[in-house]
Amino acid sequence: MISIAILLTGVQTLRQTDFSSVFKNIQGEKLYGYTPDWQNYLKMAEYVAKELPDDSYAACRKPNMARLHSGGKKFYGIYSFNSANPDTLLMNLYERNVSHIMVASLRKNPRRNTGQVINTIHRYMSVIAKKYPQSFILKKQIGENEKAWLFEIDYTRFLENQ
Repeated sequence: MISIAILLTGVQTLRQTDFSSVFKNIQGEKLYGYTPDWQNYLKMAEYVAKELPDDSYAACRKPNMARLHSGGKKFYGIYSFNSANPDTLLMNLYERNVSHIMVASLRKNPRRNTGQVINTIHRYMSVIAKKYPQSFILKKQIGENEKAWLFEIDYTRFLENQ
């Protein structure tokens, strides 16, 4: 009975696998098969790894995916936040030596661009920017639709208040 279940699961998995994407990926087209939002996000992760100094440390929403597509560079993950205090949020980044933050337009519905995005990082930054509007300096944008942005964090005003 277990053998039949395993066999049926395997058959179903093979039916659902997009082998054209797999073959394109194997041939070197790493981003083939990804939606534009993910392509821009992963291109930004590659940019961070190649263009920022080795001692830089970027925060992002999906650090494991960013690390996989950046040759192993470590990223700090922001999955949620439990404070509406901008000082607490900035201190969290400062204490971890985060120098940059990646923001992306990752779709809430991965199958369609509805305009709704996973906005954890957007909200995190907006709380900080209300008190410290000069804290985020735009360094790079990738994409025209479903963009990804890279900001450098300027802790100057924050540190003056500590």
